[in-house]
Amino acid sequence: MILILFVTIFIVLQLKENGHNMLKFERQNKILELLNENDSLLVTEMSKIFKCSDETIRRDLKELDKAKLLTRTHGGAFMARKNDKTYPTKIRNILLLNEKTRLSEKVIDFINENDLIFLDSSTTCYQLAKHIISNKMNVTIATNSILIANLCTETKNNIELIMLGGHLRNNNMSTVGMEGLEQIKNYYADKCIISPPKLNIELGIFDNNNYEASIRKAMIDNSSYKILMVDHTKLSDFTNYKICDTDFVDLLITNKSLDEKHKNILDKKNIEYVKA
Repeated sequence: MILILFVTIFIVLQLKENGHNMLKFERQNKILELLNENDSLLVTEMSKIFKCSDETIRRDLKELDKAKLLTRTHGGAFMARKNDKTYPTKIRNILLLNEKTRLSEKVIDFINENDLIFLDSSTTCYQLAKHIISNKMNVTIATNSILIANLCTETKNNIELIMLGGHLRNNNMSTVGMEGLEQIKNYYADKCIISPPKLNIELGIFDNNNYEASIRKAMIDNSSYKILMVDHTKLSDFTNYKICDTDFVDLLITNKSLDEKHKNILDKKNIEYVKA
């Protein structure tokens, strides 16, 4: 009798475990399907879709990332594209907001009334655009960022907007291509402000996408004063596409304290360093 009871309990537990695994398997497959359709999703979005806890989704994403079926980030996940390591805008927009705000507040000090400014498609420059608007500055912004363009058209401000044309990069909410490159050549901006994916003070400035790298390089080439604003996660690293050497830069603004070695390199290159 005891043996039968033990076997029954064992079978029930196995059925429950198998049922749970099947549920997890189905949920993980659906996560992959949704990411293929949407490029990126937040943990909070997925927990609502599947009516489960954020922690359950995080465990799923950890397993799927380990299996190299997706790329897990803080707060979400996305499907990596071939030859493009860019985090989707939806993911980047929720990351390091405090750092981006501090950088933007510091950069404002270097912008003058009636400046023509190039802004890249980074979410850091998107935060900067918010600060320019809140400070009621009279400037002209030329950008390939759809987020910045939408912000300028949806809010009351003193900004004259130049939207660069080209092909849409949906996961980055930006435009790239020859149309934009040719358009940039029609201007010589007072300031170029970019926040590239990676900065290695010794090796140069790097991008995750070759088309985006070309846009950023054109902005640098067609401006009088070049400003880099990068948070600590972007420093001392590199990726596949080089934008240019750091010699082209006039000002580096970062929230990270640099060591003496890198300060000396910047001094030799006549690059001003400001800590946010």
